[in-house]
Amino acid sequence: MWTIGSTFGTLQKVDLKKKLVKLAKDKQCTAIGEWIQSILNHLYWCAVSTPDGNGEMIAEKWLSLNNHIVNIHTKHGRVFEKCAHGRLPAAQNRKKKWLKADSVPALKLNKVVSQKAFVRDVKKMSPSQQTYGVEVYHSIVNQFAPKMYAYSYTGMYCRLYACAKTMSMRNLSMSQIHSAVGGKNQQERGCCAV
Repeated sequence: MWTIGSTFGTLQKVDLKKKLVKLAKDKQCTAIGEWIQSILNHLYWCAVSTPDGNGEMIAEKWLSLNNHIVNIHTKHGRVFEKCAHGRLPAAQNRKKKWLKADSVPALKLNKVVSQKAFVRDVKKMSPSQQTYGVEVYHSIVNQFAPKMYAYSYTGMYCRLYACAKTMSMRNLSMSQIHSAVGGKNQQERGCCAV
């Protein structure tokens, strides 16, 4: 059951992740396990890379995942014709291996990501109200300061400082693009954070 609110939020991501983890536990589909985080990143990328909120474009970007994971980067649909990323490393230099087209993992993944109700909800994703950045920050805070422990003021201050440094280091690796006006904008790497 997919749920939708005024914005596409954490519930959908958690539900999708549960389905992907369950699928990756299938003996025939273990290769999907290394793609899970990239698939979740792709979900957010579909919305934030479509500033006008065009639902058809967002849906086609989402469904392009079915081609992308089998190393097909063009002819995705009418509106979104090719992947936004540049040239990818050669197959032997990749950390994640491409799935084979028409293989059991690719077909089962296609079934999960192409569910009509989910795609309908993906079309309604808001490009401006995504909480991904906050979720990432809180996840890192939980790594440095697990909630099951109590910390002194100084201990918590140091942990939050380390968290902020980690976030800064991660953001430094993001590429910069120039807008038409000449200003700089941050842009995350394209489709699936390949």
